[in-house]
Amino acid sequence: MGRKIEGKYTSLQNYLTKLTASHVTLSFNEIETILNARLPNPAYHYQAWWVNSQKAHYHASTWLETG
Repeated sequence: MGRKIEGKYTSLQNYLTKLTASHVTLSFNEIETILNARLPNPAYHYQAWWVNSQKAHYHASTWLETG
């Protein structure tokens, strides 16, 4: 595992780190339950928000750093 993500997405990173499966699919509602917060509006409207790019999207580090 890489660096620890601090802030809003820490609980999601912790959840993903504990998984043993190599693939997981989560609904918006499931992610929000894990975060205990609503996702930002762009997450619902723009597929690009979910792009796997740490440079373009800091929040992508949450899942990229957990492998």
